[in-house]
Amino acid sequence: MMEHSSNYIPIDLFNEYSNPEIFIESIIDDREGFRIILELSTKSETEYFRLTFGRVLAYQNTDEYFIDNLDQPKGFSFKGGFLYEVKNSKYVQYFNYRGSNRLYENAKHYFLMTGLDCIDILTEHEIKLEQL
Repeated sequence: MMEHSSNYIPIDLFNEYSNPEIFIESIIDDREGFRIILELSTKSETEYFRLTFGRVLAYQNTDEYFIDNLDQPKGFSFKGGFLYEVKNSKYVQYFNYRGSNRLYENAKHYFLMTGLDCIDILTEHEIKLEQL
């Protein structure tokens, strides 16, 4: 992951669940697009969801252990969050700088964090969530 950007906006996908644990079951990147299969566990049940990002420009998965050691914005905490849209993203800036001659002005940076993984995703598409 690039250095942290200034503004992480939480996206609450699972507000109807009380303190769920979220795990990544699988990450799929093929001709149908980029998808993450999530396992959501509560005290009483386990459910599975597909989080679809469409075609992605870039993504990276970092072990959560290493994220704790990176510089974070002052006063910021990832606790309680799972998925964020990153505004003013340095990752988007880096991608545009290192990329082709085309600037991706509509690129969105999403940051997904579980207890084990931190995934940065750049896409020009909206997120779609569906229960499996």
